[in-house]
Amino acid sequence: MPSYAADQKPNILIIFPDDVGWQNISTYGKGVMGYTTPNIDRIGREGVVFTDHYAQ
Repeated sequence: MPSYAADQKPNILIIFPDDVGWQNISTYGKGVMGYTTPNIDRIGREGVVFTDHYAQ
């Protein structure tokens, strides 16, 4: 493993919103609910977007 790889730490961001549905975030709902979330949208474009999920 190259030495520079050992120096880099992963960037992990977990967002725990309260009382927010999947459609409230414009990345998923495409603005259907009237909300825009440009910062979360940018994270989705530059990182990972989960499309199949389940919560209870």
